[in-house]
Amino acid sequence: MELASQLGMSTRNISFLETGRSRATKPTVVRLAQFLNIPCRSRDQLLLSCGIQPNEQGLDFHNKDLEPFYNAITLMLKKHEPYPAFTFNRWWDLLEVNQAASTLFQLAPGQNIIENCILNDDWLAGVQNGAQVIWYFYHEMRNDLLHFQDERFKQLFLRIENKVKTLNLADDDLVTHPALCSCFLAKGINLNLTSIVSRFRVPQTAQLEEIKIELVFPIDAESEAFFTR
Repeated sequence: MELASQLGMSTRNISFLETGRSRATKPTVVRLAQFLNIPCRSRDQLLLSCGIQPNEQGLDFHNKDLEPFYNAITLMLKKHEPYPAFTFNRWWDLLEVNQAASTLFQLAPGQNIIENCILNDDWLAGVQNGAQVIWYFYHEMRNDLLHFQDERFKQLFLRIENKVKTLNLADDDLVTHPALCSCFLAKGINLNLTSIVSRFRVPQTAQLEEIKIELVFPIDAESEAFFTR
């Protein structure tokens, strides 16, 4: 009854959909998916199971329909200089990085953040609080696991979960700042950094829904001076 009320439908219609006595139309499926907070990729699979073709199936991120959104991301990364910024997809594959991120973190499009950074002991050697950073990545991926159930994502999660099990972190090791902060060693200087992750509001395609833009900021005067120079 609550679902029917929220969607402006009758309980009879909802019941008929549940029992298969009626077929859902495309607008109904989309409204149900939005109300139930179903990710766009799963919504498209739901449409296909109903015999309905999704509008955005096979849409490439560089397609002209998504070009304005792609340009917005590029502008964000460029304007964020001299601070690092990058964007990645649901599997943590890097899609684009600005010059600061490329220079400081040795990142490049096509690399995977989990494999090339978080699970890479050589890369982690430059992070003074690497164990804490790993735990926060694990925590974020665990939340994403509620939405992403494909085999590749689950395998990445299992690898970082196994890494966390070897850390033996105490509670005091995990809650030291209001948000995740990392201490990155660069040219003999300890850079204290935090970051903000941005996403598109109410995306209607899986391509946009699964993209995250991360903007890195210094949190002390010494780190700020490093980037200014």
